[in-house]
This record gives sequence, structure tokens and C-alpha cells, in this order.
Amino acid sequence: MANQQDYLGSLAQSFITFATSYQISANPGQNFENVLLYVGSGEAIATSGTLGAYFPALSGVAPAVSSLYTLNGQNYSTQVGGALLAWCTEFFSGNNNLSNLYVAVYDDSSTLGGTVFPAAAVTALTTQYTNTKMLAYFKMITCGTAGNFSNVTAQLALAALCQADVGILSQCWIPSNDANLLTMGGATVAAQAKNNGYDAVVIYDANTLTVGTGTAQVSGPLIQLGLSLGYLNATGVSVGNNLDMLQTGLIGPSGAGNTSLTATQMANLATINVGYFLYVGNTTGYVCLRGGKSVINNLPAASWCTSYIDYMSAVSAATYLAQQNRFKNNTTYQAILSILAQYLNLFSSIGRLTGATITAPAWAVAQTLSNGQSIVVPNAWQATFNDNVRNVTVNGTLYISAS
Repeated sequence: MANQQDYLGSLAQSFITFATSYQISANPGQNFENVLLYVGSGEAIATSGTLGAYFPALSGVAPAVSSLYTLNGQNYSTQVGGALLAWCTEFFSGNNNLSNLYVAVYDDSSTLGGTVFPAAAVTALTTQYTNTKMLAYFKMITCGTAGNFSNVTAQLALAALCQADVGILSQCWIPSNDANLLTMGGATVAAQAKNNGYDAVVIYDANTLTVGTGTAQVSGPLIQLGLSLGYLNATGVSVGNNLDMLQTGLIGPSGAGNTSLTATQMANLATINVGYFLYVGNTTGYVCLRGGKSVINNLPAASWCTSYIDYMSAVSAATYLAQQNRFKNNTTYQAILSILAQYLNLFSSIGRLTGATITAPAWAVAQTLSNGQSIVVPNAWQATFNDNVRNVTVNGTLYISAS
């Protein structure tokens, strides 16, 4: 007969434990599951009595320019305040503490009342971006008065940095409450980003949050990213999850006062590839983001997945090469291609990729693609990326470097 008291002092009690919370550690590729928010120093160092203060509770010590804060679901509420606390609450409510939200403070002292973002501010942002870009794939920016995402010049400056970042890889998300988007008129951030070829995701929402005695713009992108990054799929990561079409009660429709946009407004936003929230229509009151494309008509979820595969293949190839008796020959090359196949299979096994094939050339051709100590094989693989009712052909690059 079983002894129900034998648990006391047993192996089960003394040596086996289960984690009660997610532990976030630095793993290769983790940056693809994190978000980085750039905050101007004028907002970050506001006093606790100032509307929208971001760091009001840090023992009266103002955050210095170039400060970097690592926020997670366990510490954010003791670190931040004002609009940033409201955004963090929404982000981590849908994230289950799987991701870090980094806040990087850049020097915006040269800005004028939040309406101008001069060259000096761009330079300061570029400096902080260079120092922090490796921390997170998804990036956003605020500028000007607290809670204001709407400085178009600042948003475009970050979009330009992300577009040029071919090494770490970045995806810029831009919230906007510019009503001109609804009529496709004016020099909107979406139009300017598209004209410059910036692969940014723009989300429209007219609603505001109550912050103290004032208001701040809702951050629809942070809510969506919280949902997208808050679920580990069968690959063991959140990479490849939907970046839209996920129902949530954390936000309302994108019309003013949480009302629905008109059919014409939604059609206009869809035409210019700007996302918005609308009711699911299942009587729950839940909404979902409609907007799975960037302003230049790319599929960000596909870029996220392919960039991760490229990145992880490069890291694993470097790990393989950094061992004894690895030579620059076909045997090594084939081993690296097998590493690439393993990452493709991760996403093929869950149906996110179909028809994945390695299209890298034979070693005799590949070795002629050397760039210094590196071999860069463009179009090394191809697959069809499946996302809801959309699919797109994607191609990846193989980076081989022992340096």
C-alpha cells in the first residue's frame, strides 16, 4: 500500500524542483524575442511631478544620457512611471515575462518642444543605437513631450537606422495617431517611410491612456508585440508567431474613444499598408490587429523568421568552425549546410515554412564568394512562409566566418 507520507525528506522533495517563473538568460538569438524602446532624455529625466515622467521613483536621481534599463515582467513596475509604466503594463500583460523590454536613453536636448528633431538629435540617437542595437530585433522610439510618439522626423531617423542595419537586423515599429493616414493625405510617416524605402511597420490608433492627470498616446505596437512574443511555439522560441491577427482585450478598436473605424477609413489604411485594430466579431468585445505588412508591402513576420534562421545558422557555423581540425574544404561546407537544414526543419515542422530547400551552390562555387575571412552565400535557401491566409516565397543567406 502506498505510503502517502513518504514525500517528506524524499528525493522528490529534496532534489527536484519546478521553476515558478520564467528565467531570462542571454542565449544566441534571444534578441529576436526582445523589444528596444529609445527614449529622449527630456522625457526620461523629468521630475516626478512632471506629466509623463518615465523614471519618477529612482531615489530622486535622474537617469543619465546613454542609460540603459532592462525591464521584465517582474521589475518594470518598480522601475518606471507615467506613460512608460502604462505601456509596460500593456506589453507584459500579454507577454508572460518571456521577453525583455529595453529602454535606451538618448540625448534629445537639441530638440525644441518636441516638434523638431535636428541633426544633433539624429547623431545622438545613432550613437545610442550603435551601442544597443544587438539587444533586440524589434525597435521603437518616443520623442518630445512625454507620451508622444508622433515626432515624424524621429520615427524616420530610427527607421533609417533599422533599414541600414544589415548585420544585427532590426524591425522598426511606428505608432501613429495622425488622422491624415485615414484619408491617405499629407506627408504622413507612412508615406515618407515608403518613399525612402524604409521597411517600417506603422500602426494607427487614435486612443489615449490616462497618465496621472494627463493623457498619453496608446502604444498599439507594444501591445501587439507583447502578444506575439508571449508564446513559445514548438521551436522553443517565439520567432515565427503571428505579428497580427491575435485577439486581445488589452486594447479597443483604433477609432477615437475605442470606436470602430469606418469601412472607408479601414480600406484607406489597408491600401497604404498601415495597421489598425478592429473587432474580431465573436461577441467577446476582443479586437485584433489587421496589418501584417510593412509600408513597402513586405511581410514582417517572414523577415523575422528568415533573419532568425540566417543569424542562428551563422552563430552555429562559427561555433562549429571554432574547433580543432576544421578546414576550409567541402567536408566542412557540407557540415555547415546541415546546420542550416536543422534550422529550416524547426520551422518546417510546425508548418510555418513549406517546401524548404537548400539552394546553396557546390563548394567549388561557394569558396569563390569569400569576403575577407568570411564566405557569404546569398540565396542559400528558399521556402514558402505561411502566415494566416498569406504566403510568400522567402530566401535566406548563409554567413560563414571563423573570425
